[in-house]
Order: sequence, then structure tokens, then C-alpha cells
Amino acid sequence: MSAVWRFFKHYGLLGLWLVVAAMICSSYFGDKHDPGYYFASNTREAFYALLVISLVEVAVLYLVLRPWNYQRSLARPLLALLLFAPWALLNMMLSMHAQTIMLQHSFWLFFIVCPLLIILFLVSSIAAIVNRRRAANESET
Repeated sequence: MSAVWRFFKHYGLLGLWLVVAAMICSSYFGDKHDPGYYFASNTREAFYALLVISLVEVAVLYLVLRPWNYQRSLARPLLALLLFAPWALLNMMLSMHAQTIMLQHSFWLFFIVCPLLIILFLVSSIAAIVNRRRAANESET
């Protein structure tokens, strides 16, 4: 396995979080602060809370997926999807009337759930193909 792939596999989520944290910072410092007008206005408390919440989310994602010893497990992305899909839907509903830092957090959750769906589809498809070939080989012998 190449060193670049290993680095991306181990630190890709953290790199994505850094990009999202930079987007949240850009939204916080770029927008005018009008507390009280929006549900989740760009206040200092909301800014720090979203950074901490998203950091906890990436830690939970690392603990569930464990990319350093990933062995084609179907249960890991399924568990992560079961944890993050309802959270993402709830967050997207709450961000309906929110300002941009809450929307950036919704995008972060969207970019977690969509790859989990793709990984789950790929892993289950590969497992089905392997099992089908294995059953065909066993029936021939």
C-alpha cells in the first residue's frame, strides 16, 4: 500500500474536518452578527459549540470506522450511518432558519453521510459478488 493512500486513509477525515472548520471560521468572521434574529445566529457561543460538536463527531466517526485496521467490515459503515443519518437529518431541519455557521455544519454532516452510503453500497456489493463466486465454486466441487 502506498504511503499517500495510507496517509489519506488515516488522516482524511481529520483533513476534511479542518476544511469544514475553516469554512465555519470564515462564515463566523465574514457575517455580521445579529443575535436573536435567527434560530442559530453567528454568536461566539454557537461558533465554539459547532467546532466542538464537529470535533466530537469526527472522533466518534474514527472510533466507529477505525480506518487503521479496516478489513472490509460491513458493520462499521452501517453503524456509522445509523448514528449519523438521523443526526444529519435533525441538523438539517434545525438549520432551516439558521445562519451560515449552522449550514456549514449541515454540509459537514452531509459529506459524512453520503460517503458512508457509497462505502456501504460498495462493501455490500463486493461481499455479494464474493459470496456468489464462492457458492458457485463450492457447487462445482
